[in-house]
Amino acid sequence: MSSAAPTNSGDRTTRGRPRPHVVLLPSAGMGHLVPFTRLATALCSGHGCDVSIVTALPTVSSAEARHLAALFAAFPTVGRLALHLSAFDLPEFPGADPFYVRYEAIRRSAAHLLAPLLAGASPSALVADIAVASVVIPVAKELRLPCYVFFTASATMFALLAYLPTYVDANGGGGHAIGDVDVPGVCRVPMSSVPQALHDPDDIFTRQFITNGRSLAGADGLLVNAFDALEPEAVAALRQGTVVAGLPPVFAVGPLSPASFPAKDSGNYFPWLDAQPERSVVYVSFGSRKALPRNQLSELAAGLEASGRRFLWVVKGTAVDRDDAGELSDLVGEGFLQRVHGRGLVTMAWVRQEEILKHPAVGLFVQNYYTQVPNSSSTTQDGDLTVLPRVITTLMHHAMVRGGKFDDTTTEDAFGFQDSMVTTTNRTQEYSAHDVIGEEEKMDEYEEVQNKY
Repeated sequence: MSSAAPTNSGDRTTRGRPRPHVVLLPSAGMGHLVPFTRLATALCSGHGCDVSIVTALPTVSSAEARHLAALFAAFPTVGRLALHLSAFDLPEFPGADPFYVRYEAIRRSAAHLLAPLLAGASPSALVADIAVASVVIPVAKELRLPCYVFFTASATMFALLAYLPTYVDANGGGGHAIGDVDVPGVCRVPMSSVPQALHDPDDIFTRQFITNGRSLAGADGLLVNAFDALEPEAVAALRQGTVVAGLPPVFAVGPLSPASFPAKDSGNYFPWLDAQPERSVVYVSFGSRKALPRNQLSELAAGLEASGRRFLWVVKGTAVDRDDAGELSDLVGEGFLQRVHGRGLVTMAWVRQEEILKHPAVGLFVQNYYTQVPNSSSTTQDGDLTVLPRVITTLMHHAMVRGGKFDDTTTEDAFGFQDSMVTTTNRTQEYSAHDVIGEEEKMDEYEEVQNKY
């Protein structure tokens, strides 16, 4: 589904009929917000709809606030419906991911605040994020408002969500650990690839995930950010009722094109990238929500320094950018920035990842790879990154020797199906720590650098 440039038409009719008014309700996190804003601009610019976005206030992150401000400035015809969140007891969820807690805050507030907000907007339909589906669908039914659920990640992940309640029921209820999950008509999801939070039946995300999965049959339709040619088996299995019977119509609405509005960021990385040779830069980012512990940041810094390659590294000290008050030098180690000056650029700013991946200077993208299994001796609480510098160094070597370059797309799943990937011109290669653990290339350099940390 393509999106056009901003328009500002006062015409509220289409061929003499009132234009449909679609209200969109995203949840927290850029991985959810960005697809919703793309859907909004596509509907208002190319499909003759009036669009309003429900914004939960305050936002979790500064990145979300900036993105929304840029959207509403560029698309003045997109309406804004403010959902001021009710306070609730945070100690109820000790140590929980702040974004999962925000899902819960939106869910609880929507249960009693969304109906009057929607009634005043007179919408034709509501499109709600999957994270709030089980709460929003009953509200829409009470208002006799068609309600569609939008899953912003892959169709395969959506199939797992839809099937998981059936899996849980067949395996003795929600109090048991999750093993390999055979999603009918799609694939086997190995235990190691199931999102980490789902291994804990008492985790707030697990409860939300299963509750939302059970609610899907009550929606008027399901939207997924995929397309048939990309995930034919998963899309077909969802549509045909193979995954689970009784689902409403499934619409594959991807790929949603980027909206044409200037996204503001505070980074100086594009001038730096412009000055680098073609395919020479390694881009390292573990996503907008993954903050590595200090010891793992040190390991990664050592690997990047030992590699001898140019790199752009996006560092997060906390899960939420508003809490990133620490100094960059404190996170990456004393003297690191001076030693890599000119060859590497390190930033804590929000970056425009799609634009970075399309930049001709970027030759390799390194992102997170989760293989954590509960009670496994091979992992730690934060995941096993003891071999990360070796992995980084070897991946760089492989990519640069082969002349690899990233395509314009990447596979970063919003719910945790994320892999370290090297995409060359003709094929995609996936590497894990175990693929390269035996390789000793450049390890002498690494050992020398590691001693500095």
